[in-house]
Amino acid sequence: MNTILYICKMLAMSFKISIHIFLPIFIGGFLYVGYRSTSLLMFNWADNLGLYGLITDFRNVCKSYQFVLPNWVKYSLPDLLWTYAFTSSFCLFWRGRNKFYWCILPFVFSVGFEVLQFYKIVGGTFDLVDLFFCLTAYLISILIIKPYKNEKISY
Repeated sequence: MNTILYICKMLAMSFKISIHIFLPIFIGGFLYVGYRSTSLLMFNWADNLGLYGLITDFRNVCKSYQFVLPNWVKYSLPDLLWTYAFTSSFCLFWRGRNKFYWCILPFVFSVGFEVLQFYKIVGGTFDLVDLFFCLTAYLISILIIKPYKNEKISY
């Protein structure tokens, strides 16, 4: 009976990982590859790996949706999805007393990166929509995953 329970728990965790981590990264990655400027460093990496032709074909397919998708989907939704996946991964995997600090780290990184863009410390374009989406993604992940459910927090 313990084996069946263990298998069920592992399947449930695999489902959570797929939905809350891999799926958002996958969708955000497709949006990034399909609609972002080819001057980004990742396109050089793809070229070095021999994937540039495949990416060009994919981008050509995406062109037919260029005017259908709103800009926030093409440019801000990937930030939301990645912040959500990052937060979910910490909430799902981190255990112990310091879980609070680890679960807030994705928020600090995603919002911090936008702030650094605002001050031109890192490359990229500051966008209030991105900032709002990062905050929203963090809160949604915390509310859905509930990292502190049935866990006593002590400092």
